Amino acid sequence: MEGYFFVNGIVTLIVLALLKYGNGTSSVNYYLSCFGIFVWLIPYAFLAQIVPAEVLVEPLILKQSFLVSTESTAASNTSVVSRELLARFIILIALLIGAILFIKKIIDVMTLNSRIVSDPSLQFHKDLSLKHQVPVYSANGTPSGMLLGIRSPKIVFSKSITDIGQINLIICHEKKHLERKDNVRLVLLTLVESIFWWNPLVRVLADKNRFFIEALCDEDASKEFGLEEYIDGLTSLILFNHKTKQYPLNCAATSNTSNSIFRVKLLKENRKMTLKRKVTYALTICTALIAMTWNTLATPTDSKVENLDKQYQGTLVNFDLKIEDRESKEISTHTSQMSMWVDFDKKVSFELGGQYRFNFTVSDLEELAFFDIEIVEVSGSDEKVVANPRLKTGFKQGAVIEIDNVEVSPNAYYIKFNLERALRPE
Repeated sequence: MEGYFFVNGIVTLIVLALLKYGNGTSSVNYYLSCFGIFVWLIPYAFLAQIVPAEVLVEPLILKQSFLVSTESTAASNTSVVSRELLARFIILIALLIGAILFIKKIIDVMTLNSRIVSDPSLQFHKDLSLKHQVPVYSANGTPSGMLLGIRSPKIVFSKSITDIGQINLIICHEKKHLERKDNVRLVLLTLVESIFWWNPLVRVLADKNRFFIEALCDEDASKEFGLEEYIDGLTSLILFNHKTKQYPLNCAATSNTSNSIFRVKLLKENRKMTLKRKVTYALTICTALIAMTWNTLATPTDSKVENLDKQYQGTLVNFDLKIEDRESKEISTHTSQMSMWVDFDKKVSFELGGQYRFNFTVSDLEELAFFDIEIVEVSGSDEKVVANPRLKTGFKQGAVIEIDNVEVSPNAYYIKFNLERALRPE
């Protein structure tokens, strides 16, 4: 989880810096902001766990004992909440809050649309509708112009706007939104923004993405309307309608003053992607992809890991395992002690009694070690991941993992281990 926040945070800051100082085109910046949002949707921890069991490295087991005993005792109801279960609970609550926020935004925009459509001042413009081949209405109390609805979209402009040039510009702009399906894009963007309500970086990226949706629409509309005429019309519309409220789920012809002015500035600059800018953007994306791949696969990149002259090449792991099977009235206790040597940063696997498999990785953190273990229950061809605890521990210091929660598994696990740096045995 730490890697998820660190890598995505660095990628997002680089993306935001490039959006501000890269001077890229609106199209490139739109897709760059999409990429910045997308990286937060990648479940690194899940991807790292879908490595097929048959490709896992077999450990070098130096000593192992295995014993099964049965006790005729009622199962204990003691429940110890694992750290993984707590993390899942927190994620579930965050998703629930995000869903509530998204539903609230949907209700707000539906209320707004309903108010506009049911307003007595709403007027259908047949001539404009025939001319632009899209339903066009006007009403009081609306922003300069909006695209309402997804299934039956319609363009509504404010009755306070009487200049025919401004009206045609609004219709041209909103029609381009409709052709580009920006109303659907805004719904998806709002959904992601709601899910990541707790993440300020995602909210900033969403604002940038929403801005470039408008900027791209300006570019397409200006090609049809005429660049100079479009810039003049948009400028006068901004001055006339400078207090327009922004609605995140509606495509509006004008937004807040600063955004609208910057849209005009982009149209005047008519940016092009020079070779230098292309190289800068390409290097940024490649660097981000490398960091994401590294975080997903946990591939050791430190050359000293591969240095054959390194004093310690791996670790000796001493396990003391106890598993209580509580599925029946008679509790079966499986105990095992083993010592094995493993490489650092290589995922290894071992089984007990054909019913339990343990996949784990030990990473060298100099003074400490990072121990990541996945507990899998095997029943025929079916497999169930019980838990995936991760912890840091010192070398030659014992550590204990206890999982005793009937909501997670009917079995109770007691895993005691210690780690020692060691050369590979001959």
